Amino acid sequence: MEGKEGSYEIFVRSHVLGVIGYLYRQGILSNGEQVFASSAIQKILPVMTYINQNFAEDLSLEDMSAMLGFDRSYFCRIFKNAVGVTPTEYRNKQIYN
Repeated sequence: MEGKEGSYEIFVRSHVLGVIGYLYRQGILSNGEQVFASSAIQKILPVMTYINQNFAEDLSLEDMSAMLGFDRSYFCRIFKNAVGVTPTEYRNKQIYN
């Protein structure tokens, strides 16, 4: 988030919380409080920020997983478990929003 306006972190966090809220309302999550404290969100937050900043660039799953030091399949699994969509689906939503 370096070089961004002070409100950028709030913007990113609000998107993350919006996704969690949607999943909770749809019944996909049964315990919202547990998710808010989840380490999975904290693990992937740097990648979500990266996607939000660079969605127009060609982002590979290998690059995103390497940012966190994870294997590609593990990264995809924890991202989908935490957010409810794959990293590619999340990126595509950023492009078209």
